[in-house]
Amino acid sequence: MPGLVIDERHRGSLYQALEDCGVVLTHAEMAAEVTPCSTRQSGLLGLLPGAPLLHVEGTSFDEKAAPVEYFKVFYRGDRIRLRLDAHRTAEEIVGLAAKASGRGRRGNQDSARR
Repeated sequence: MPGLVIDERHRGSLYQALEDCGVVLTHAEMAAEVTPCSTRQSGLLGLLPGAPLLHVEGTSFDEKAAPVEYFKVFYRGDRIRLRLDAHRTAEEIVGLAAKASGRGRRGNQDSARR
């Protein structure tokens, strides 16, 4: 975004600065893989060449599904703890609840008919 400035009111957060400009990131698509540390990376990260790194690459999108951020990050394999959470959207939950309540009603009607 041209002219985007991240200052102390954003606490160093790119996402807060984007939100202040009206851009809200809603989701990201990313892939992670273990890769060997290159000679250049070894000097930057204080590792031996060939040490394992977690390489994460992806894109963040706004509420209109427009790509906003592309990222490529390398984490030291000896200093990372990975946590993965999975959530369903509100629409999925409402749909599942409606489907389940419909099944329950049909089941009660079927048993009442017998």
